[in-house]
Amino acid sequence: MIHTFIRTFDTRVNRSTEGHGTLDVIIASKRMSETLWEDSLAYPVYAALCSSVALLGLAVATYFTGNGSDLSLEHPESSDSEWLQFAHCLTYGYTTMLALLSVSLTNSWSQVAMRHFVLVMLSSFVVYAWRDLYPLATYNRTPVNGAEGWILWATIALLGLAAVVIPVVTPRQYVPFDPEDSKEPTPEQTASILSFYIFSFMDPVVSAAGKVNHLPYTRLPPLADSDDSNNLVKESFPYLDPVSPTKSRHIFWGLIRVFWKATLLPNLHWEHILECVMLIVKCLTLYISPYSIGQLLKHIEGGGANATVIPWFWIAALFCGPAIGSIAVQSFTYLTNVIAVRTEAIITALVSEHSLRIRIKAKSGFDTGSADGSGSPDTQENSQILGKINNLVTSDLNNITDGRNFLLLGLYSPLQVVLSIWFLYSILERSAFVGMAIMILLFPLPGYIAKKLYGIQVEAMKMADVRVGAVTEILSVLRMIKLFGWERKMGERLAAKREEELKWIFRCQMLWLLNVTINYLIPLFYMMATYITYTVIMHRSLSASIVFPSMTVFEMLRLQLFTVFHWAPVYIQVRQTELIDLFSCSGDESTVTPVQAPDSDVIGFHDAKFTWTRSSSGDSASPAQRRFQLAIDDLYFEEGQINLIFGPTGSGKTFMLMALPGEMHFIPASPGGWFNLPRGDGVAYVPQESWVLNDTIKNNILFGAPYDTERYIQVVHQCCLQRDLELFDAGDDTEVGEKGVTLSGGQKVLAALDVHTSKWIVDKCFKGALIRGRTVLLVTQNLPLAASVAKFAVSMNTDGHILAQGLASKVVGRGATELKTTGSIRSQYEPSESNNSAKEVSGKLIADEELAEGRVGWSSLQVWFLGYWAQQYDTQPAEAVSVPWYLTVYCVLLGLSAVASYISHRAYFLGSIRASRVMHQQLMQSIIGTTLRWLDQTPTSRIMTRCTQDIRTLDGPLAMLTLDFGDSVASMLMKFVAISVLTPAFILPGVLAVIFGSRLSQMFLRAQLAIKREMSAARAPVLGHFTAAIEDIVSIRAYRTQIMYRRHLFARINRYTRVTRSLHNLNLWIGLRMDFLGALLTSTLAAYLVYWKQVPTASNAGFSLNMAVAFSGLILWAVIQFNEFQVQGLYSGNSLERIQQYLRIEQEPEVTNSRVPPAYWPSSGDLRVEHLHARYSPDGPDVLHDISFHAKPGQRVGIVGRTGSGKSSLMLSLLRCIITSGDVYYDGIRTDLLNLDNLRSNMTIIPQDPELLSGSLRQNLDPFSEHDDTTLYDALRDAGLSNIQTKNSNNNITLDTEIASGGKNLSIGQRQILALARALIRRSKLLFLDEATSAIGRKWATCSLITAEKKRIPHSSG
Repeated sequence: MIHTFIRTFDTRVNRSTEGHGTLDVIIASKRMSETLWEDSLAYPVYAALCSSVALLGLAVATYFTGNGSDLSLEHPESSDSEWLQFAHCLTYGYTTMLALLSVSLTNSWSQVAMRHFVLVMLSSFVVYAWRDLYPLATYNRTPVNGAEGWILWATIALLGLAAVVIPVVTPRQYVPFDPEDSKEPTPEQTASILSFYIFSFMDPVVSAAGKVNHLPYTRLPPLADSDDSNNLVKESFPYLDPVSPTKSRHIFWGLIRVFWKATLLPNLHWEHILECVMLIVKCLTLYISPYSIGQLLKHIEGGGANATVIPWFWIAALFCGPAIGSIAVQSFTYLTNVIAVRTEAIITALVSEHSLRIRIKAKSGFDTGSADGSGSPDTQENSQILGKINNLVTSDLNNITDGRNFLLLGLYSPLQVVLSIWFLYSILERSAFVGMAIMILLFPLPGYIAKKLYGIQVEAMKMADVRVGAVTEILSVLRMIKLFGWERKMGERLAAKREEELKWIFRCQMLWLLNVTINYLIPLFYMMATYITYTVIMHRSLSASIVFPSMTVFEMLRLQLFTVFHWAPVYIQVRQTELIDLFSCSGDESTVTPVQAPDSDVIGFHDAKFTWTRSSSGDSASPAQRRFQLAIDDLYFEEGQINLIFGPTGSGKTFMLMALPGEMHFIPASPGGWFNLPRGDGVAYVPQESWVLNDTIKNNILFGAPYDTERYIQVVHQCCLQRDLELFDAGDDTEVGEKGVTLSGGQKVLAALDVHTSKWIVDKCFKGALIRGRTVLLVTQNLPLAASVAKFAVSMNTDGHILAQGLASKVVGRGATELKTTGSIRSQYEPSESNNSAKEVSGKLIADEELAEGRVGWSSLQVWFLGYWAQQYDTQPAEAVSVPWYLTVYCVLLGLSAVASYISHRAYFLGSIRASRVMHQQLMQSIIGTTLRWLDQTPTSRIMTRCTQDIRTLDGPLAMLTLDFGDSVASMLMKFVAISVLTPAFILPGVLAVIFGSRLSQMFLRAQLAIKREMSAARAPVLGHFTAAIEDIVSIRAYRTQIMYRRHLFARINRYTRVTRSLHNLNLWIGLRMDFLGALLTSTLAAYLVYWKQVPTASNAGFSLNMAVAFSGLILWAVIQFNEFQVQGLYSGNSLERIQQYLRIEQEPEVTNSRVPPAYWPSSGDLRVEHLHARYSPDGPDVLHDISFHAKPGQRVGIVGRTGSGKSSLMLSLLRCIITSGDVYYDGIRTDLLNLDNLRSNMTIIPQDPELLSGSLRQNLDPFSEHDDTTLYDALRDAGLSNIQTKNSNNNITLDTEIASGGKNLSIGQRQILALARALIRRSKLLFLDEATSAIGRKWATCSLITAEKKRIPHSSG
């Protein structure tokens, strides 16, 4: 019949395609595919159909052979069986019809029919199992349908095949997230129920990892469409985005709404229900083992008398119970892992999206504290935004995802406590309630300690934020620190912050240990009170069948209390993360002000005021605050022309450019005030401070725009980059590195261009075809050069008002004439005519991240002693057993166990704190002491990962992992020895289990290491993308490249998500198999004790089984902890090994006493250079060739040359920041014979890009409190700060003025003046100025240098 149906169906399909074209055939084939699902899904349906037909045939045969054809009510003695057989025929006829429908109907209806088929078959199988299979496990029952003989067993086999085997091995059908954008399904999405729940779909990954040295990312399972960041964002942002009208008031409830109501999976809310079901199943299966052990011990005690169930049933239960429980808990963990990974992706994207809106310069930044390392709480709360976001998407995000198992605390723990008490009551009667009363009385004690622990954890997290902020800032200005020779002092300051953090961490650990000890003792007090009541008051006798099951449950209760107080601090950390504060606050202060546009396309302002922060104009500012205000009555720029903006330093020129696109807070000066910037034709923004992507030169030029060869060549030519590109071996494929370290100052920003290049830019670019017809707003101090191309000009005053505006020729002045140069500049700036042979050269700069290929002893003694006590009731009358003596001995054992554990753990924690201190100190010393070249090659985000995420692992997870691993191994060994002494036959299966477990562990470890390495490498680019974007979010918003930024970020998040999901599934793969191994070991031992060992005592058998259950559980923990310990601590790619890698990075020469110069040195500024060569890398080309000169004391030496000629490289070589050869003498001593800190602390350089620290201006000028305020004010005045400030103005800069990280709340010119003042305070004999006044007006720059020269540096050279 089946063959006839298939042949008919094929004929129908063939007929439907006859006479049609190829397209019609394809459509028909697709429909046929939909009808039969996929080929892999069709075969199980046919198998189910065959099983149903066979069952129908057996039922019909049984009916006719057993009852004939008489089906009437005239024979009541046989009517029941006849009707039952007839009902079987109807049932299997119905299932056959359902199977036929599942083959012939369309996809959706076919699934409905198949589900109904399985439900009917499963119901029938359960009935047969109860009536005919369970009686086989009893002494007093027989199968109800045993008379049917082989037909009964064939029916049960077919039912098992149709109801159990076929459904669990049938691959699941892939349901795409978006039906219109179907992707290749992952093995996880199409795995059968059996494969899914035992995670065998990960077998290919494990197998592949064992065949290669390193499993590459491309061989990992693909990313499921439901995990794709684009889909996650689409579904979650309506509930989480701060600007969404449907956003929840709190991010926690928003996430609940996302995973309950959203369509991240069609039935995701059912998966939440499934989580609860799995936890309940796990909780129930926990009691199968102690109950089965109790029944086996009763069988041994009574010799099998009065037993109703055969022992092999309880032996099978010892395997099936833990196995089912393991499947349940691994399934729960799988679901929580899915939610955690998706939450991580969603929050990362959410923080990124919100950071694209926030106003970075709204606050002053992170306070580095005073010289002694302390800082006021107020300034510490106002932390640096970049450090805050780094901490947000690393430590805080980890804390949030750690809280994914909240159901363990809310459902699992209470349920297990209730079931434990019920179980104890069933065997110890009313005495269990006495122990429960003791536990309730003692329960407030750990609650009080947990409350204390909460407060200390909050403080510890605050100290961690302070340290992370300090590390972030040090890394951001590390080049300046090295140039000034501040490595040691900055290291000491950071060490003070680290020491304060470690104090709070140690306090947390001690309270945690106290809490653990109390939680360990409370169930033991409960147990003691119960046993005392049971034996002394109730005068009952203890037996092995009572002691060992109750001991197991008491241990479960202890572990549950430990779990409660372990997870409580995790949820405390979730509650105290910065993320909640960040998204709970109003977005008004953060989001960019929308542009107030009039009805015209004019570019300009009308009755507009702008400030850094949103505050009323009448508020008074403290000395630490500067409330600069830009006030414009009317300003309309000339469209299609070059508009010039100039004025003194700090007058608001850059402020005006940032206000126009809405980057500043807008305050209308009148009801009709507005500002407007049409964006229909696009906006380009070139910031005064250089910002480039950590990418190739070509990608930086394009910045997401499509590549047009002709236009690209024209841009390179007009920007005078042809000659520069020829200097790089890889041309425009050269990576520029972070912050453009490969490029010179002039190659990054206009202000640092030499005079000839500036002339080229004016002639070729500003007067060229690319600029013609565009509206250009040009802020510059080079008026003679820029005025020749400007049509309109605006002159700013120091108080933020417009001084003059109008035609450039009138505003700038008639004296502004075009700069004249001598000679032709074509030879320097046109591309060279030499035809170099083409060669493939890599322009890669950034180096790839290196990817390298319980209680101890006492618990066993306690269990044995209780078994020995129980055995006394078997060998002598109950009245002869001295209960007080046994109770006293047991209490002593408990006390010794608690004291020894506390002492050993406290000593361990002291050692872990010492190790954390040393590792952090060595790490920071290594990073601070490395070379500039290494810093150029290594992204800051990668360094930040070492200093934040890896240090966090070192402080917490790694320390606890090491402790738990040591406890587990020692406990496992003690239990193995204890079992082997009483049951020597256990040695062989125990050793085999360890060997097999080790084999599984090695397979797992190879795959885990590869995935962990890939995960580590995938995480850093996500952080790097944050850093790159936040450093100049203004440019991203101006160019409107947010979409490109999101696309790149989502690609990085997807890569990380793909690796993380694989890692989580791999952990579940090993966990399930180790649980199965442990359950098999326990059931094997039970079978031996019952059937093969000659008359064992119940106490010894109970002790062996109790130890075997504990040993089986410890195998999994020991293997997982060992692998985690290796991954976290011993192998590269994670935590300790990654920190160790950074301890081996290239270092600058160490400080030695033999290289300390005399006390009088330097007495003059004499500098002599002989045959100096320099290069940036050992295998790189020389950038300086045979330089020789002599600068005498007091001389002023000017170093000139075109952009990229090596001016800055010369200064770096004199400070020994790059590789040099030749001789440099400073005041008669060769500089290579001096310690670097001695050399650099006696020289001062003001680099092209001035860098400032966050904190007050006083801390920037004198970070180590070595000078008084009078000296600092004199330096500011001599540097020219007074020339650009107005008397009695709230906008003036004072020593108490708060400086944002990097000086972001100051103009470039103001930063250069402060950098000059800082240099004057050092009073070095040798001063280098590298374009130090490029952003200061020519007039003010000249005044500043003359004043500084006369008053502060009379004997300096530079």
